[in-house]
Amino acid sequence: PLDRLLSSGHLDEKRCEELKVLRERLDPFKLSEVVNYKLERIWELAHYRYKPAEVEKKTNAELNELSSIEKEALEGLSQAFGIKIYVRTRKDGKLIALHHG
Repeated sequence: PLDRLLSSGHLDEKRCEELKVLRERLDPFKLSEVVNYKLERIWELAHYRYKPAEVEKKTNAELNELSSIEKEALEGLSQAFGIKIYVRTRKDGKLIALHHG
């Protein structure tokens, strides 16, 4: 393509020399490697799948217990309304009474 452009006579002599120097500096094989690397990187980014961090597995005993935050919230409600609050545990279905005081 450059040879056809140069022979067409549409460019001035200075621009023709600049393009010839540029062609001499370029290595088509190296350029091909760079382009392929960039295309592979774009492909990887386009097909990235988010992998969440491993969720820690809880034992059955831990699942049956309320967290301290849950207990605080429920005890606060119990105290605010002056009532006993019953909570069913997550696994066994047992009722636990939470009350203020």
